[in-house]
Amino acid sequence: MVDMAPDNRVDVSEPKIRPVERRDAECVAALFGSLGFPTSADTFPQRLARSIAAGDTTLVAERDGTVAGCIGLSQTHPAHRDAPVGRITVLVVAEEARGAGIGTALVKAAIATFFAAGCTIVEVTSRFELRRAHAFYDKLGFAQTSVRLALTR
Repeated sequence: MVDMAPDNRVDVSEPKIRPVERRDAECVAALFGSLGFPTSADTFPQRLARSIAAGDTTLVAERDGTVAGCIGLSQTHPAHRDAPVGRITVLVVAEEARGAGIGTALVKAAIATFFAAGCTIVEVTSRFELRRAHAFYDKLGFAQTSVRLALTR
């Protein structure tokens, strides 16, 4: 449940942003499931280990000791660019915590992480049907600069 300020506004105090830990498996699995990426608390640690081994990062936003959202970060080092490219691969905020600044805090942390690593571009992928997410990214300064095409096996 999101804390309400005395005047019934959502509490927008800054969440604690930190790297995901094994103890977060159940919360993060539920968050991923809410986006249509089913996983379980049992299989998430294996996915996380594989992701970390590939150089990826997952951050969580914690408020009042509860994980309220997470974001996936990945970098590529394309031969046609002088600097790495940062990619936000997933962003999900618990439904009851939406509108409280969790997503914005996670994206800002991702951008800071990418820029500190030398990335000169930060991109995000998002499914077509997630129109509210697209508006959210637009508000944060992201713009559509290309089209991603995928071949699914």
